[in-house]
Amino acid sequence: TFRRGSAPKLVLQPAGGVVFTSEEESRAHLEKTCSGILNGVKEDSSSSAPSSPDVFAVYLHLPYTGHTCFLFQQEDERDHFLSGLKACIRHRNLDPWHGSSHENQAYARAIRLYQQEKGCYESWEKLLGTEEQVLASQVMEDVLSWLQNQLQSKVKGKKTERIRQWQATVQVTYTLVLEQLTASLEALREECRQTASASQALIRSNLDQIMSSHDFLEQKVRACICEEAEKVCSESVVPYISSILEALTEHIGPGILGMQDTLRTQMNSAFSLTNGQVEDIKKALTSLRSVSLDENYRMVENLSDKLENVKERFGLSSVEKLIHFANLEMEQLLDSAVYTLEQFFQSSTKLQSSQLLDKMERAKERVFKVKVTFHGKIY
Repeated sequence: TFRRGSAPKLVLQPAGGVVFTSEEESRAHLEKTCSGILNGVKEDSSSSAPSSPDVFAVYLHLPYTGHTCFLFQQEDERDHFLSGLKACIRHRNLDPWHGSSHENQAYARAIRLYQQEKGCYESWEKLLGTEEQVLASQVMEDVLSWLQNQLQSKVKGKKTERIRQWQATVQVTYTLVLEQLTASLEALREECRQTASASQALIRSNLDQIMSSHDFLEQKVRACICEEAEKVCSESVVPYISSILEALTEHIGPGILGMQDTLRTQMNSAFSLTNGQVEDIKKALTSLRSVSLDENYRMVENLSDKLENVKERFGLSSVEKLIHFANLEMEQLLDSAVYTLEQFFQSSTKLQSSQLLDKMERAKERVFKVKVTFHGKIY
């Protein structure tokens, strides 16, 4: 109905979202996010009623905007939706930061400096979603403790009711913060665009002096901190690099190799039925774009549990963004492989059937040769 033009009943922005398929896990996560307002309230027996075993659920928890439950009658329907939802979360988290524009770099640097002033040095984990969402999350981190103190004595009732009241309050607060920040940020962007446009001529006329001053200042700063930085790096970073890389490649490497095996199997299966016919090969290539990598994604997701020691050692709160990056890299490798096959096919459409099959076989080997080289870089 949406594709036919009907308006959506609900629009969710899943940046920073967390998904569960177990009601117990979902409830535990919910109580963790609301722990400050619960303050030792007794369990509400009515809230712990078991769900129907005949219903398959997906619980989506979004930061500051509550949670949503999706119910399915078939497990494969649930799994298909879950796969799409996780892909959506990855893209909504990271796509806004794929560009290397000066604006993106300046924004990321500003967030990093702001976090460092508060003693936090893992600002890369904060860059999830659009610039407005990132900024709103920063504000909410400061607002929540104050809001909790204001409402601690006013929120009444059993655990379920307290959670409902707290979530409703947080959601309204976040909506208000996001609305005001969106308007203010757009006004600031416009002001910066006008300032940059007016300053272009002045900057260009003094560019040589600006660059030489930049280089001079950089050398001075390096001379002051280089010795101390090298000492810290050699004592606190270098000894752990090999163990970190080993932990990463233990899961990311097999995940990518598993994706390669999955694609090879799907290729062989799809092309074995084409008999060199152009239309059949087109259909086979189209089917490769929908190859499921869920099993390979899960291999990488296991990385989270294995890096607990690394997280404790370096004070990391999460490795979720690293996992998202690895999964997006796998998705990009798959897209690149299929694109390469399509380019080979388009240049060979006038060949005879036997020649076309031979050309596609060579194309497959070319694809996997490229992928192994890229895999080597990841290692």
